[in-house]
Amino acid sequence: MAKRASLYGLLLAVSLLFGYVETLVSPFIPIPGVRIGLANAVVMLLLLYGDAPGAVGVNLTRVGLSALLFGNWFRFLFSLAGAVSSLVIVLLCRKSRRLGTAGLSLLGGVAHNLGQWAVASLWLSNGILYLLPPLIAAGALAGFLVGLAADGVKRVLPKNIF
Repeated sequence: MAKRASLYGLLLAVSLLFGYVETLVSPFIPIPGVRIGLANAVVMLLLLYGDAPGAVGVNLTRVGLSALLFGNWFRFLFSLAGAVSSLVIVLLCRKSRRLGTAGLSLLGGVAHNLGQWAVASLWLSNGILYLLPPLIAAGALAGFLVGLAADGVKRVLPKNIF
């Protein structure tokens, strides 16, 4: 139990660090709301090891702490919508052998951006439909790359780390 709690703490810290790095990089991305999604590699890694409860816990804790440390109420709402959307899709589709890690992560990236877009649509009520195609494309690309990264990290970690 202590080993698992320590590991979750370490993974949470890594995902927070990745999230902070994204806040430094995101001003240089010309599409509003687009991020690389590095913190999601931690979630994918937990899912690759079969730890869905840990993935959900680390991800939702990261969203809350990131908003407190680096953001505000709006960031929390957008991040939570993206995280929940992504988690739901990934958890529903993870049993499919056809997708693989990169494909699963791609779906999660698209779902994440769609969740955030839905919140923005409710908040702003109109005028952001034009953002949908670039958000879907960015979510697919970032999700695919995050999935490849998570797969690569899993190959070098011990099989019994969890």
